[in-house]
Amino acid sequence: MRRIRLSKNLYLDEFVAPEIYQKFRGNSLWFLNPALPIIVQALRDQFGCVIINNWSQQGKVDADEFLSFQENKKQNYFTESGIRSPQCIIGSEYSQHKFGNAADLKFTDATPNEVRKHIIEQYDPIYKALGLTAIEDNTQSWLHIDCRNISNGLFIFNA
Repeated sequence: MRRIRLSKNLYLDEFVAPEIYQKFRGNSLWFLNPALPIIVQALRDQFGCVIINNWSQQGKVDADEFLSFQENKKQNYFTESGIRSPQCIIGSEYSQHKFGNAADLKFTDATPNEVRKHIIEQYDPIYKALGLTAIEDNTQSWLHIDCRNISNGLFIFNA
């Protein structure tokens, strides 16, 4: 599979569920909020390696070849941490993931709490201008970020 680079370190397949990528390939970009890769790259520059979806590292492109969600989880393959299809049963019915506005980030060299604290402290000088509008609080192994359309500062929510 030829990967499509979105930034210095990030590729389109990292933001897209495999069934969407299988159907739309490079046109999967149509569904991605353009602010999201910019924000994730800024966080990667600050904190090092970040994992969103890593399904393409399995070397498979056809959705029916993929392991079940539970099996992927056991093997640390992620398929639903970026854009999710409207039919996806993970998360809420109107999740920002289904609108291409959200990503669940797993950092290899920082905890979600460390990154969350940094975002809150640096929101006005850095992340507001990049388009980050919401983060989820109290997640232990990942950090949910999104670019939903709100204009009153950083929205911190509990799912």
